[in-house]
Amino acid sequence: MNVAWAEEAVRKSLSATEQEAVKLKIINMVAENIPALLKQLNGRTIPRATGPITFSNEAVTLREFPMGTRLEYERLVVFFLGTFQMVKGPGIRLVVPALQQMVRVNLQTVTMEVPSQDVITRDNISVKVNAVIFLRVVDPQRAVLAAQDYLYSTSQVAQTTLRSVLGQSQFDDLLSKRDDINAALRRIIDQQTEP
Repeated sequence: MNVAWAEEAVRKSLSATEQEAVKLKIINMVAENIPALLKQLNGRTIPRATGPITFSNEAVTLREFPMGTRLEYERLVVFFLGTFQMVKGPGIRLVVPALQQMVRVNLQTVTMEVPSQDVITRDNISVKVNAVIFLRVVDPQRAVLAAQDYLYSTSQVAQTTLRSVLGQSQFDDLLSKRDDINAALRRIIDQQTEP
């Protein structure tokens, strides 16, 4: 890749046609469509951190597949041959079936009800409590790679934390120190779910 030309192009607002970009080694190839691209890729070796892969598409049959649009609040976590490749943002995105897999992640704030919990306070009073948690994915890559189901995991952390914090409190404190208890719950849950 011609890094020097790319830096100069940014500084001077230069542009190049497809063929000029190939000659300058800014890009490796140009293809009019997917079949032409696959033909050019056949036999080419792709370097990877885990070792090179030689691309072979001799036995591949092509079929039409729709391209999807991603909304502003969605991200696609893309895997290439099972290895994390990138996070794609909003817009029209093309994912090549069989080579790439994707997981869609919503970045909107999610409101989740924590089921009612039976808690015994420090002064041995049985109380039934429920809660609501608000969560938003900040790092889509980590949300997909670090947890099998980040929504379920967050719900379980919230339930456990709710029982633990309230179990350490006196019954009178549950009524008079709600703000302090809420702050403690938020701090602990944020600490366990932060990227």
